[in-house]
Amino acid sequence: MNNAITMTLKMKVKPSSQQAFLEALNVRVAETLAYPGALSMQVIRQHDDPCTVLFVEEWESIDAFNLYIAWRSQRDDIWHLGEMLSEMPHMTFWSTIDVKPVQLG
Repeated sequence: MNNAITMTLKMKVKPSSQQAFLEALNVRVAETLAYPGALSMQVIRQHDDPCTVLFVEEWESIDAFNLYIAWRSQRDDIWHLGEMLSEMPHMTFWSTIDVKPVQLG
């Protein structure tokens, strides 16, 4: 059984914080990908609302993700991020469905 999870995090960045958010993003993504248990990360901006950002992260397990969040909290990263947002972020956890595509034709 695969314990890997995908986490999505939708954020609404304050227009006045957009530049600072983008400047911090390169470092934050590098730190996340270097953290034990992080498998991949993609950051997507909403096409018609550049203040809305979606993070898609893959983790080895929910435990690895929880350790990562605890580490971010200890460093006050979550508080600093919250200062840049115009509303509460929305986090969702996903599990992979083991799909076995059939041969076509």
